[in-house]
Amino acid sequence: MVGLLRLLATGIFLLAAGGYLIRNRIEPLYWTVVLLRSTTASVQKAKNTDGTVALEGEAVRMDGHVESPFTETACLAYGCKVERYRSSTARSGDRGFWKTIDSNRDGVPFRFEDDTGSVEIDPATATLLLSSGDTIEGGWGETPGEPIASYLQRRNIGRVETNVARRYSEQRVGAGDEIHIYGPITKRPITATANEFNAPVRDGNESKWFLITDTDRLATGLRLLKPNLLAILGILAVFLGLRAFWGVLVLLLRI
Repeated sequence: MVGLLRLLATGIFLLAAGGYLIRNRIEPLYWTVVLLRSTTASVQKAKNTDGTVALEGEAVRMDGHVESPFTETACLAYGCKVERYRSSTARSGDRGFWKTIDSNRDGVPFRFEDDTGSVEIDPATATLLLSSGDTIEGGWGETPGEPIASYLQRRNIGRVETNVARRYSEQRVGAGDEIHIYGPITKRPITATANEFNAPVRDGNESKWFLITDTDRLATGLRLLKPNLLAILGILAVFLGLRAFWGVLVLLLRI
């Protein structure tokens, strides 16, 4: 009976731990699949391609811009998040992890150009994975100043505790930046002028396939390596947890 309870407890623990890792780390694994399935192409060739494509070129401003929320920097697109530090023990503040309590993104349409042509991009729903950006850290007992305080109010986050460390991070795509785009091409080669094609990302729910980075496919994959390992570990933990529950079922049937 003791062995049965231990096996049951092990199964519950593995399922809980595996579910947590998968829930928090599945997105990098998802984007790795997107990268592996993508086909590198020029804009001119991509407009007649089905499936996910990889494009490399320059972001060019069209009519407007947005301001990033924490540094108020003019840009074409941004992604930002607010994190608070959670200690692993009640008495130790030097061991723990950063937990995201809010994230947001926005942008304005811009043109993406390479040597063969350009496409219009709407980055409002794009996932940004950039190597550069700004991080503003808030120490113990500090209250956020402007414009962070205004952002927290607009997002209806409420007061951020001053007795914990926190940080505010943002990534931006600016005019003239060299970027890489991964996403499913929209096969509608309607042009306004010569060599200007439609956006390579579908509207609606499928926009989740839209990834913007500032590195090539290999470097992006390497950046996702650590989170991928945690996601795979979570999948393995869930599998072992299910095996443990199967063992419990077998033992119960024998009683």
